[in-house]
Amino acid sequence: MLRIERCTALTSAFSTGWCRRTRSTTCCCTGRSVADLANIRIRRAMAEDLPGIMALFDELDAYQADWRVFVLRTRHRDDMAESYSQALTDPHSLHLVAESNAELVAMSVGNITRPSSFSDELALEVGSAVVREGHRGRGITTAMVRELAAFGLSQGAVRMSVRVFTGNEGAVGFWRSLGFEDRFVHLTAPLDTLLGPSA
Repeated sequence: MLRIERCTALTSAFSTGWCRRTRSTTCCCTGRSVADLANIRIRRAMAEDLPGIMALFDELDAYQADWRVFVLRTRHRDDMAESYSQALTDPHSLHLVAESNAELVAMSVGNITRPSSFSDELALEVGSAVVREGHRGRGITTAMVRELAAFGLSQGAVRMSVRVFTGNEGAVGFWRSLGFEDRFVHLTAPLDTLLGPSA
C-alpha cells in the first residue's frame, strides 16, 4: 500500500485508482488504469536525503543531455544541490521524494511562481520530476502531482506548470494526459546561422 507522509499544508486525499495513458521515460505512466505503488513511500524531502536527491538529479541530467543547446556551467551540479537544499526550508516550495526499501527512487519539486508578467496569479511550477528506470510505470509521478497540486492550492496558486524538452515526447505525452496544455513554444537558433550568406 502507498504510504504518504503529508506536510502540514497537504490536505488532499489520495486515490490509487487514477493513472492515465502514455509512457514517459522520465515520469511514471504506462497506461495502466490502477497504479502499482506497493512498498512506495512518498514524503517531504529532508536534509539527509540530499545525496540520494543528487543521484536522481545525475540520472535526469544525463537523460536530458542530448536536448540541451546551451553549454552548462561547470558548477551547475553545485547550483542544483544548493537549490534543492534551499527548497527544504522554503515555505513556498515542496520537494517530494519517493522511497522503496529505504532507497530514493523518485523526486519532484514544486515552487510557487508568478509565471505571467501581466498577472498576479500564482502557479506551482514543477521541476526535477524523475523516476528511476526500474520504478517507472508505477504511478509514482502521478501520485506526486496530486500532492503538489494540494500544496499549490494551499498556497493560493490556481494552476500548475511544467517545462519539458520538446524532444522528450514521452514526458510531453504524460503531462498532457494529466490535463496539461501547451502554453507557448520557446524557439532558439544559433546566431551565426541567421546572418545570411556572407558577402
